[in-house]
Formats: sequence, C-alpha cells, structure tokens
Amino acid sequence: MPPLARHRAAATAVAALFAAMPLLVTAAAQAAPARDPLPAESGKEVVFSGDRGLLGVSCAANPSTSSVTIPAETTLRVVNRTGYRAKLLLNGASQGEIADGAVAPVVFYRGPVTLGLKPSCMISDESAVRVEVVPAPRATTPGAEPRTSAPQRPAGGEGRDQREEEPETEPTAAPASSPAAAETPEPATVGEDGGDPGEALATVDETSGTGDEGVAAEALASVQPVRKTGPTGLLALIATVCVVGVSAGAIRAIIAQRATRTSVA
Repeated sequence: MPPLARHRAAATAVAALFAAMPLLVTAAAQAAPARDPLPAESGKEVVFSGDRGLLGVSCAANPSTSSVTIPAETTLRVVNRTGYRAKLLLNGASQGEIADGAVAPVVFYRGPVTLGLKPSCMISDESAVRVEVVPAPRATTPGAEPRTSAPQRPAGGEGRDQREEEPETEPTAAPASSPAAAETPEPATVGEDGGDPGEALATVDETSGTGDEGVAAEALASVQPVRKTGPTGLLALIATVCVVGVSAGAIRAIIAQRATRTSVA
C-alpha cells in the first residue's frame, strides 16, 4: 500500500473514532442504572449527648428532646455526641453503629417509631425518642378536580327542559313525570353534605400506610456494622478491678511498713 494511502486510512480511522465517541458516551450513560432520588430533609435533628462515667465503665445517651414530629418519607438527623460508638436502635432493633461525633440521616415512612442510641460501654443509661410521622403534604389539592364539573350542570338542565317541551301532544303524561322528577332526590356527591372533598381524601391518605409496608424507618448513611465488643468489655472490666485491687494492696503494704518503722524508731 502506498504511503499516501496509509496516511489517508489512518486519518479516516481517527476521524471515525472521534465521530463515534459521543455515541459511545451516550450509550454508556443510558446503560448505567438510574439512582433513586434521595428523600427530602425534614430540617430537624436529635442530638444524643453524654459523658464518661467512673473509670470509663458507665456512660449515658441523653437526647436533646423526648419527641419529634416529621412528615412521612423525610429524613431526621441523628447526632452521636456520647463519647462512644453507639448502636442505632429503631423500635428496639439495632440498625448499625454510629461513630462518635458522626451524623446519620434516618428516613421515616410511618410512625410512631422509637429512636434511641446505646453507647458501647459496660453500663449504659440511654433514653428513647418518640418520632411521630404525619402524612407528607400534597403539591396539588385533590378536591380541585371534582369542582370543575359543576359548571356543566346547566347543559343537562337545558336538555331536560327540551325533553319536557317535546311531548306537547300528550298533556296528560307531562304533568305526571314532572313532579316525580322534582321529588326524586339527586345522588349526593362528595362535599355536598358540608364536607370538603379534599378533607375526605386527606383522611384516606392519613389512614393508609406510606412507604414500604415492612419497614417503618431505616438509616441511609454513616451507619457501620455492629461490632462484637462484649468479651472485650468484660475483660477490660476484670482488668480494671484487678488493677484497683493490686493498687489498694500496695498502698496498704506501704502504710503498714511505714507504721512498723515508726514504732521501731
């Protein structure tokens, strides 16, 4: 193949590659799985605080509030400031651990839900928070659609008048049908008894469940698997007791030795 033909073939291949690059990028973007949209934030948070007890054996997790109310399918920020790693408890079930100083958003679908943190120490004093979940606000009012059909009633009234005007040749049949039509009540529609259609639909939404029927709440991030620290904590407690006992024995021996020297002198 002549050198000029080779250069032309190479240039054609490079141009074809650049032309096909946008198509490849678009195909890869379409093939990638779409991410689920993150739940909206409620703008509220619960801070669990505490301090280290005697010799680091006891600890506490005191929430900043005893109850909180958030809309359904929104997140609540849970802040761990207990000084320890703490287990996240939802209705008494462990959902993982939150590191000290970390924040974990928890999404709630329905309630009420009991929220708590259990620090990783031997003797923990924790308090729970009651989370009330209310239906999420609707962007559009459901009662606006049935009201749009009200202006169409005059058209039906004109048709009824036309049907009553047609049988003029039979005067005896017209008066019999007219009182019956006047006395027969029309079926009541939603909102005619004094209630608002939007209120009726809102009541149905409140009684029906939201989100997954099997999960009332779940953590989204900053939650790690639970560590098995039971035997380690027990060994630490035994070692602490041994150190305290040995220290007390050594102090008593030193005091007794000094008392003996004083009596001999």
